[in-house]
Amino acid sequence: MAGFTRFIASVVTLAIAGMVAGCSGALPNASSQQAQTAGAPIAQRMKCPPDNGVSVRPCAVRLTASETSATVKTRGPKGGTFSVRDNHCTTKDIVTVMGSGNSWTITAGTSNGHCTVNFIDRDFNGKKLGVATVDVANVRS
Repeated sequence: MAGFTRFIASVVTLAIAGMVAGCSGALPNASSQQAQTAGAPIAQRMKCPPDNGVSVRPCAVRLTASETSATVKTRGPKGGTFSVRDNHCTTKDIVTVMGSGNSWTITAGTSNGHCTVNFIDRDFNGKKLGVATVDVANVRS
């Protein structure tokens, strides 16, 4: 009976290890992120969830010394106008954001860091339609 119990415990251990290994393959590892070109999405398989039809692509960018800017495209319901809001990207000089309409350029600032830039779409009355978020990593040095 003890031999059977050890056998079942081994099978369960292997099953759990297989599930963990299978799940870990769904996420990009750090070395694959470092090998990507700068300005490219941080995780190419990352989904960019829309908020009431408002979205941005890519939703994550990585800026380096060799690639100091990235262009992002916003989408939203017809008639909306985008504005930019960030928690501390520009005030801490991590990045600057310039653009209008649906095309925006995120440029590396002088400080390394990670931050989030929010693109807020509002209708002609100023009512918020939705928010699209870009996660930014500035790792110039």
